[in-house]
Amino acid sequence: MALGRKTGGRKKGTPNKVQSPIKEAAREYTQEALEILAGVMRDEAQPASARVSASNSILDRAFGKPGQAIDGDDEGAPSLTITAVRRTVIDPERMTDAEVEEELKRRLGPKSKR
Repeated sequence: MALGRKTGGRKKGTPNKVQSPIKEAAREYTQEALEILAGVMRDEAQPASARVSASNSILDRAFGKPGQAIDGDDEGAPSLTITAVRRTVIDPERMTDAEVEEELKRRLGPKSKR
């Protein structure tokens, strides 16, 4: 990746041609897999953890995984919004405090809050 920009690979929205045959083959087992999951879910001899896992798998496939809740303020607005994540590696053992601070300003920009 060049300076945080994607420079190679498929364009956004282009299907993965390698995985397509694998997905098609796996879809042939959908009904059987659901029947097995339902069988585990209904089998009271199975451990509760297996029954719950099977139930969750069925629900996830039927309705999608539930969104993750984000706690916010009293009005429901998130208390923190992340707009970018950057990985910055600096070796402070080989730099003075002033050099580390200058490197952070250079890499993260002047508006960065640390």
